[in-house]
Formats: sequence, structure tokens, C-alpha cells
Amino acid sequence: MGVALVAIVGVSAWAFRGWETEIAPETPGGSDGLWLMRLMTVDGVPFDLGEAPLFLTVADGRIVGGSGRCNGFGFDADGTYFSEAVGCFEERAVFDERLREALTTSELLDDRLVLSGQGTRVEYERFTEPTPGELFSVLAAPESAASPDEIVLDAEAGGTPDFDAVARLAALGGIDYFLATDGSLVCLVRSNGSTGGYRCQQARQAALITFADAIFGPDGPLGPTVALVPDAFLEAARSLGRGELVGNIWLLADEPNGTIQLTNDAGDEFAVTVVG
Repeated sequence: MGVALVAIVGVSAWAFRGWETEIAPETPGGSDGLWLMRLMTVDGVPFDLGEAPLFLTVADGRIVGGSGRCNGFGFDADGTYFSEAVGCFEERAVFDERLREALTTSELLDDRLVLSGQGTRVEYERFTEPTPGELFSVLAAPESAASPDEIVLDAEAGGTPDFDAVARLAALGGIDYFLATDGSLVCLVRSNGSTGGYRCQQARQAALITFADAIFGPDGPLGPTVALVPDAFLEAARSLGRGELVGNIWLLADEPNGTIQLTNDAGDEFAVTVVG
């Protein structure tokens, strides 16, 4: 009951403030595009960004949308601010409130877009969103091409979506693993021929973080804890000597919950959050 109460408090704080009228703030020339949050401080003290990457989109010299730790936000056609106003815990609601306070002034400093207001300062760096094919070359491999008809998910699992493209990744322990795309979504699909499930991420997120988990059927876990790893980080994952890599599938059956940080030869970082 205590946890539920905290969640409700978070909802009321953010949902109420999330619909106040504001006008989309202007940004400096040359700032159009996609930005990734790298730092947020409140009165000079760093604020925890959480695990999931947080983005900001600028178009025609104005902020058009972004993500906080709790909710996404944006500005509609007439420039009025709106928020998804979905419930979350108080810590995340406070983060989003602070982020919103920074939507006041903006400037470009050393190739970073800096937003600030009411003691909050947020720094973003420019981010180029990859396509699913740029993350996973298996999508272009003819020998791996599969049909959505090969994926069998029961109605309880939501049925089988109308995926744009499907690639076969592996067949392990009676479980078929597929990589599927739906627009800019990248999906890891697991099926045993009668049931299964899938987890999807935007390509921009799948380039930076993945989740290692197991899915459950009527009789318990459907296969081991696994993660989907982009091509650019396979060698970094292999070098750790943890679990087993089969193509882009990383089996982490005995890995405790937590985050595994990967860094490739180019210095790029990727997080694997184990939630098994």
C-alpha cells in the first residue's frame, strides 16, 4: 500500500503541472535535430539521469518534444506545452518538473545545447539516430530473412504484430529468437511455436541500452535471460567472458540484476540492464 501511495503522489504532482499552458521555447540557430541529455544540475548539484537515455528534438528553431525520467513532453501546433502525465514515483516526477523549469532559455556552448531556468541547467549533445539496419547487419543478410508468419504468439501475448522485417537470430533450447522491425522500432521476439513475447525499443534507444530479461509462459520462464546486443558492441561483450553470445543474442542466465557497461574500441558506451 505504501508503494501505491507514493506512485499516486507522483501522479498528482506531475499530471497537474503537466498541462499548464506554455509556449515552445526558441533555440539558437543551427540547433535543429536530435539531442541526447548528458548532464543536469539543480543549483549546481548533479541530478541523477537514470538509466534510460533522454532525448530532445528541435525543429525550425524551437523545441518540439523530449523525454524525462517519467514522461515524454512536447509542444503542439500552436506551441502549447503538453505532457503524457503518466504516473510515476516521486523522484522521477521531481526530475521531470526540474527539467521543465529549464525550458526557459537555451544556448549553444562547445557543440552542446544548454537549457537553463530557475536553477536548473541541462546539457545535451547532438545525436544521430541510427536505422535498425545500421545497428544489426543481420537484417540485411538473405540467409537470415524470415517471415512474420514464422512467429507464433498467442492472443495473451498480444498476437503477432505486423512487423516490417524479420530476421532469424537463433534457435536455442526449443525457443526461436527473431529480430523484427516496426518502423523505427527494434524488437527482440521469442517464440516456442505456440506462445512467446517480444520487447521493442526505438532505434535511438537500442543504440545505447538494452534489457536482459526472460519472458514467461503459462508454465514459467520461456527460456533464459537474454539481451539483444548491436553489432558495434559484440566484441566488447565477448571480451568480458560472461554468459554466451550467439549472434546478437547474449545469454546471461546466471547474471544478477544490475547494469553491465560495455565500451567498444571507438569509445562508444552501451548499457545492458539485467532485470531477470
